[in-house]
Amino acid sequence: NGCSSAPMWIAHEAGSSTGPDPQNVKLDPSASHDFIVTDNLKATRYWPKMGCDKDGNGCTLGGSGGPEEKCPDEGCAPPID
Repeated sequence: NGCSSAPMWIAHEAGSSTGPDPQNVKLDPSASHDFIVTDNLKATRYWPKMGCDKDGNGCTLGGSGGPEEKCPDEGCAPPID
């Protein structure tokens, strides 16, 4: 997370689910996370989210309704990748 003042959450898809990593990985400022990428993975997507609640949901930026994701009351936006 290159933001010096706020946490960032990383949501992801691996194939048609979340893969072996937990959904909504929280990155505090200057932190990083190495995701597990399995052999023969056909597709994956990662997207950042900010302004989220303590579980990485209800975000002001990046809430897209992927696997195990909850959208804010006003609905989900497309991923910002």
